[in-house]
Amino acid sequence: MPDLIALKSMSYATRRLQAGDTFPASRRDARVLVAIRKAEYVTADAVPEEPEPVTDAASDPLDHDGDGRKGGSKPGRRKASRSE
Repeated sequence: MPDLIALKSMSYATRRLQAGDTFPASRRDARVLVAIRKAEYVTADAVPEEPEPVTDAASDPLDHDGDGRKGGSKPGRRKASRSE
């Protein structure tokens, strides 16, 4: 459980906190309190690390169906050839 420091007066876990008070909080509560700017982490190493997004640098962002070409193909729809 990370330690937080209150930025504003608030109540948490049946305690009345003043700005500057330190208190422990669950990871989920800590993320919410930091997000709404009611508290901040006491130390930098207590900040939970966000996972790095997985990206494939070799693929084109416009290759939606993974066939190596830009755009997406629609299976079953082929251009009709003209035969005269």
